[in-house]
Amino acid sequence: MKCPSCNHVSDKALLKCSSCGEFYESELLENLHNAEYVIDWLDEQRQAGQMGVKVYIRLRRQAQEQLGNVQTALQPPEEVYEPARSAEDVSRELGLVEANLDNLQEWIDNKLIDVRSGVELHQYFENQVEKLTEELAGRLVGIGSITELEIIDYALDNYNKWQEEGGLAIGRKLFIALIDRRLEILHPPKKPKPAPVEKPEPSPAAQKIVTPVRPVEKVVMPAPKPKPKHEPYDWGKLMDKVVNAFVSGAVLRGVLYLGAFMIVVSAFVLVVRFFGDFPDWLQLIVIFSVPATFTWLAGS
Repeated sequence: MKCPSCNHVSDKALLKCSSCGEFYESELLENLHNAEYVIDWLDEQRQAGQMGVKVYIRLRRQAQEQLGNVQTALQPPEEVYEPARSAEDVSRELGLVEANLDNLQEWIDNKLIDVRSGVELHQYFENQVEKLTEELAGRLVGIGSITELEIIDYALDNYNKWQEEGGLAIGRKLFIALIDRRLEILHPPKKPKPAPVEKPEPSPAAQKIVTPVRPVEKVVMPAPKPKPKHEPYDWGKLMDKVVNAFVSGAVLRGVLYLGAFMIVVSAFVLVVRFFGDFPDWLQLIVIFSVPATFTWLAGS
């Protein structure tokens, strides 16, 4: 049996190659040699003219696919070599992750990400801090101060990684805000310089004109007039006026006029109240007499 790793041919059906020492499953080795045998047999049949072209192509394609699958299964997995990072690199990445973790609450307050995404991103950052701390393995290295621009660059470089590895849906609002802040740091707006204030120079003609100053006259305020004194009210005169009004008949005339007025008002109220009970001819007389009365009073 031939070893698929080093092509060493062995007469014994071994699960381990006697040349390179690789171990293989017996079923895979049998499938490999069966596929090779079928391909060789198909080629011989085609060369001898005992098989049609279409049948040969179809069968050989199937056998070739089976051979490729077995060879892929027999290949040992390639070991990816990842060189160990230096303590400085790990410590710096740890500091950048912690800085972004501190900025997380500000992102939520400014509504750059929603609360749910903020909680998930917080958990992802904590997992990253734990992994980097394990990778650091207790090595203490000073990394110095980390600038805001480095924190923003790290967030922009790992933005897609946060969403893919953490399964997050952060959105584009935070990404745009980080870019705007980066541009603001790199290109800060220049403050406009205040324009110099120019003092106007007086013209020669204005310098020659002298405005005369009017002398200030003293204004003498007149003395306030004394308020007249109110004499005490004479209650005796009031009583005399009341007695004269009763004696002269003025009060009696007023009472008579008031009584006459009340009689007229009472009659008017009765007419309005019982107007529907009057006969038709009386209703007509009342209706005619009201405007006639006002016309007579206006004419007199």
